[in-house]
Amino acid sequence: MPNPSLEKKNNTKTKKPARLGRGLGSLLSPDALEMKKSPSEPVPTKKASQTSAEESKLNPETRPPERANQKLEVKEENRIWHVPIDKIKGNKEQPRREFTPDLLKELASSIKQKGIIQPITVRKVVDGSFEIVAGERRWRAAQIAGLHEVPVIIKKIDKQASLELALIENIQRSDLNPVEESEAYDVLIKKYRLTQQEIADRVGKERATIANSLRLLSLGPEVKTYLKEGQISVGHAKVLLAVSDLVEQKKFAKKAIQQKLSVRALEQLVKSSQKKKDEDSIEIDMTQRLVEGTITELQKIMGRKVGIDYKQGKGKISLHYYSDEEFSDIIEKLKSGWKN
Repeated sequence: MPNPSLEKKNNTKTKKPARLGRGLGSLLSPDALEMKKSPSEPVPTKKASQTSAEESKLNPETRPPERANQKLEVKEENRIWHVPIDKIKGNKEQPRREFTPDLLKELASSIKQKGIIQPITVRKVVDGSFEIVAGERRWRAAQIAGLHEVPVIIKKIDKQASLELALIENIQRSDLNPVEESEAYDVLIKKYRLTQQEIADRVGKERATIANSLRLLSLGPEVKTYLKEGQISVGHAKVLLAVSDLVEQKKFAKKAIQQKLSVRALEQLVKSSQKKKDEDSIEIDMTQRLVEGTITELQKIMGRKVGIDYKQGKGKISLHYYSDEEFSDIIEKLKSGWKN
């Protein structure tokens, strides 16, 4: 016969709710406990892979590390190659022509100790060699340093693009003297048919700057040398452009160097000289007109060709004749003129 007290005791045990352990209960927040008590409100869940992917997008630091065997793709034109130095040659159209020997030696010494830090930019040519686009100074110094190979970046570009890149790099580094820069612009215009505006767009300068630079090419050869060597500035050169006579231009340049004239002082000297020359020219012109008028009048009186050589109050008058009769006629006219 069943024992009522025992059955009651068993029923009480089965209906008693499970209690959370003290450790787990302390980890769960009151909201989490409440959600456990309310199963009628579903909690959205995500797959582990989905959660990981979304977190990676939001926070780069949480992205999984790259696999050890995964290879990074580098474009060929961005790779650094080591090329035998005798396979590289200079560019005949390289904008920079002046390489100071002492500075090359200094760079060579640095290369011996630390190597070439910035690779030389080259392009491959038909014969299989490499032509320098930018970095000829490093290449020359590397030869002095005795290197057998140098780091390069190979660009797939044509001759025109090569010149443009070399010009841009040198301008950005301020490595070109004013004449070299002008000559490079001139090549782009004459050989590659670029306009001044197109050049300005490529090198990031105003068109007027390109035009003023090109004007320097009209200087005399000696004055260009002074400008290349830094004995005169671009400001001095612009003043000298006003002097059309190349001999006079050279004289003014020498004065500027010897007397260490400022641009303003040179400008005043040139203006003063030009003013005096203009005044002399006006005086000479008036004298010449008087002489020409006198020649015309004498030719009417004498009936033959008359010449007057006049210079600063001195000279001679000549009467032309082509027979003895004409000679006699001249003498008679002169005698009659003296008598009157």
